This record gives sequence, C-alpha cells and structure tokens, in this order.
Amino acid sequence: MPHARVISARELTRAYLDRQLLLRRLPLGPVQALRKLVAAQAQYSPSPYLALAARLEGFAIADLEACLDRGSVVKSSLMRGTLHLAAASEFPAIATVVRVDSAKQWERNWGHPDVDTATLARGLADYLAAPRTADEIRAHGESLTGGLLPARALLQFAKLVLPTVHIAPSGRWREHGAPGLVMWPHPLPPVSEVAGPLIRRYLAGYGPATRADVGAFTRLSMAQVDAGLATLPRLLRLTDEDGRDLLDLPGAPRPRDGGTPAPPRLLPKWDSALLSHADRRRILPDALRTRVINPANGDVLPTYLLDGVVAGTWQIERAGQGVVLRLRPLRPGRDHSDALLEQEARRVARFMEPAATHIDVELDGDARG
Repeated sequence: MPHARVISARELTRAYLDRQLLLRRLPLGPVQALRKLVAAQAQYSPSPYLALAARLEGFAIADLEACLDRGSVVKSSLMRGTLHLAAASEFPAIATVVRVDSAKQWERNWGHPDVDTATLARGLADYLAAPRTADEIRAHGESLTGGLLPARALLQFAKLVLPTVHIAPSGRWREHGAPGLVMWPHPLPPVSEVAGPLIRRYLAGYGPATRADVGAFTRLSMAQVDAGLATLPRLLRLTDEDGRDLLDLPGAPRPRDGGTPAPPRLLPKWDSALLSHADRRRILPDALRTRVINPANGDVLPTYLLDGVVAGTWQIERAGQGVVLRLRPLRPGRDHSDALLEQEARRVARFMEPAATHIDVELDGDARG
C-alpha cells in the first residue's frame, strides 16, 4: 500500500459525510443511491424514505415505492440481522456475506441436537419458492421439525439463514405488520467471490475505515476480511489521530482541511450512518452514544446533525390539521437555533405530512448553554 498519511478527525468526518451524500443532495434515483449506501436501514418502515430524502434532490415517496413494485429494490434481513432495503442487483453479494454470521447466530440461539439444519433449510427453501405468510412459514417449519423448535425460531430461520425477501406491501411508506417472504430466485455466489467487491462498496460509502469497521459491517471473521481485502490491491493506507490504520479507495473524496461546510440534516431512526462502524465517533460523539442508542435494546433515535455531528434528536407529532416537529438538543450551544436547522426541519415535516395546514418547529429547553 502507498505510504500512510494522518487524517484529522474533522477530515475523516467530512470524507464520511461526502460519501454518505450528507454534504450536498444529489439528483440520483433510489437504486443508484442505495448502491452507494450499500443498503438503507428499514426496521421502521419510513426510515429508508427519510434517509433518501436527507440525501437526494427531489426525492419523493413514490420514487422508492415504484422501485419496490418493480423489484429493482428489495427488503430483507441483512446487516446485523436487521431489516434493510437494498438494490436487487446488490442483494446476492450482501446476502451471501451477512448470512455467514446470521446462520451462526441462529445456531447459537436456537440450535437443537435433534434438528438437522441442512434438512430444515432445504424443506423451507422449497416451500418458500412461492410467497408465504409468516403464519404459513411457522406452521410448515413445525411440520418439518416435529415441533422441536419454537415458532419464532422457525420464522427467524427463514429470515436470517435463507436468502428471502419480503413481499408487497412490506417496504412501502408506513407499512407495518408481519411480512410475507419468498426465496430469492437465484443461487447465491460464494463468499470468496463477493467479499472483496462488497468491502469495496463499503469503503466507497462508509470509508475511510479500519479492518474492525469492515468486520462490524459485514460480520465476516478477520481472516475473511483480510482475504477480501487481498483482492483489492490498490487500497490506500491512512492513519487517524489515535494512530489506527484506516483503509480507503484511491480517488475517494477526502477533504484535506476538513473545512467543507456541513449543512444541518435530520436523520431517521436507525440511520445506517450511525451504525456501520465499530468506532462510531466520526459523527456520533461518545458522550451522546447511550442517549441516541438505547443500550438495553439497541433502539436508535432519529437525530439531527450540526456541523456534521449528532447534536440532538427529533420527533414529529400531529397537532390538529398541522404538525409539530420538536428538536431536542443533546448538548449546549446556540447553533441549535440556526435558521438553516429550522428550514431543514420544516422540509422534513412537509415531506412526512404534505397535507398539513401548518408546521411548527419547536426547540425543547434552553439550548444556548
């Protein structure tokens, strides 16, 4: 690798924001944007829509729903075993890599000495060649295992171990409820074939990053990460302020002085920008981490960024025919009263509630410090 140079914390944040499309909105379609982001968190159904609205110029809810209807975007349990939307063209590589760990995780949680998982996988895969409801999957799984496993374990097997995708209307704006599943119709490639390209995608959207960051995102072992990295011979080596080695792609954006302005942005619950590194300090200060990510259940609050870093949380509520978007600062500072932040909050509120007769933006507490 070429000789390492030190990258400041501010430069690292700006490089990351640029790749996350959070320095300026771009006129991209949902599929192209999801390819850049690898995938978008979808634990809460509006989250991927809000994530793209924060990043894309002119994005509309109907744009993403049309991609789901066409099948160019799919919803599935992917990184960290949680729900994501991904471009269909990228799904095989992502599913191959993340299911290595998901299968191990399922075995640890639910494995039974009298249940052969290979037989269970074949039986459920054949059954899921056609779309099935959650209740149907549980019932068929019970018939395959003789009732030796709880119903939840069987549904989790179909979600985490098999390459399944959700069927409509799952994935649509504000669509909740138990989803139906269907098998991905094509064989998955081997891990050795796709680990390198997926790591390249990760560095393009989330770099510069450490080997530990790559492992945290993909859940591959360090040996598998190193094997994937070995297929990317032109990687750059950087060093952060703590002396850790960072890997990056040549030609990827890296502002040299960190002075690029970072406009206020509102991010949804579970936005991938906060979750895709072993070290999340590039935009989430350690002092705020447990106030944003619940240590008991991993729940991630919607946040807003000031100068490219998490500064508070937000929520929106109906108020008669209008809406109130409430900003809750997590650290002191007069910048919470920035007119650009209020403008961005109004933009998000209008996106979420286009029929609202009026929008109020409220700042909780005294944020001036």
